[in-house]
Amino acid sequence: MRKSQRLIAALRSSMAGTGALLLVGSVAQAQVAPVSTEIIVEEGEDTLKDAVAAANPGDTLVLQPGLYEVNSTILIDKDLTIQGATHDPADVHIIAADADEFDFQPAVFTDPLDQGHMLFITSGALRVSLSYFTIKNAPETAITEGECEEEPPFGYGLNHTECFGDAIHSDGAAWLEVRHVEASLNAGNGIWVDGAQKAIFRSIVAVNNGAFGIDIDTAQYLSIRRSTFIANQVSGVEASGHKFGVHRDDYTAMASIKDTVSKGNGEIGVEVERFRGVKIEDVLCTDNREDGFDADRVSELEIEDSAFINNLDDGIEIFPVDVVPGEQPADFPGSTSVDFDDLDFAGNAGEDVNFAPTEN
Repeated sequence: MRKSQRLIAALRSSMAGTGALLLVGSVAQAQVAPVSTEIIVEEGEDTLKDAVAAANPGDTLVLQPGLYEVNSTILIDKDLTIQGATHDPADVHIIAADADEFDFQPAVFTDPLDQGHMLFITSGALRVSLSYFTIKNAPETAITEGECEEEPPFGYGLNHTECFGDAIHSDGAAWLEVRHVEASLNAGNGIWVDGAQKAIFRSIVAVNNGAFGIDIDTAQYLSIRRSTFIANQVSGVEASGHKFGVHRDDYTAMASIKDTVSKGNGEIGVEVERFRGVKIEDVLCTDNREDGFDADRVSELEIEDSAFINNLDDGIEIFPVDVVPGEQPADFPGSTSVDFDDLDFAGNAGEDVNFAPTEN
């Protein structure tokens, strides 16, 4: 062991449990408990990636104000908290470098859809919390438009931009909490989640992402509050509780969206699918190029104190409600139960409320 390494080890030993601060290069560590450390991270090139790699499960990374350049995908395979120091997302900017020069194709993945992402949370993490930063510029990938849009087994059956990189990509983590984060100007999604038992979003801003502001493939419990989704090229929010084909009798997933604006998106403002229950409250869906709000295979839907204005198709579209037997989905027998209270409609090009007779 070199002299400097022996000195650091001795300092750690002498300060363990004291709450003292240890500065090592540009990273300072405060021992707050034997199993949890607060790591102060300075701005710079790949300093965030280095800090994530060095952290132990349960640690908290505190990002100092500045620019964090990301030259390759950051894999988060352990429980972590990553938060901006000032509690102002504008003070911490995480930006992907030019993908032509750097590597956003982790060698541990063979699926092309796993390429291009900035923060990639794997199933090795049970619980991850992210807060108080801005994250931008996730790159395009090499997947062609034809390959992306072709239906399986020859393609992925997705919009081309859904095959591009996401700012935050969570695949299999049980609990994801994202607060006061802006995820904008990414080639793919601002935030993508699959396989979560609980997904909680507070004060999210997602502007002009190539695909969705937030795309939830499956979540057993979803909560979105005080968030804004503007000019995303597909939709502001798309969320499902269960995988396609799960029978309605087996639905347990719940979703709640409140105090949220979804405006000027390329398709739908907010879309929810395959939940047992969904509550929408104080939500504005306006100026979207298709429907303001869609619900597909939701057992119980409650919407109150919300407005659906100037959308280029329906204000609200729901399927199924009293559809003809030939259009009744085999996996969702019966109708969606709907409860509306104090809704505003104006200027929608389609119907204010369309109980669609067929599945789109």
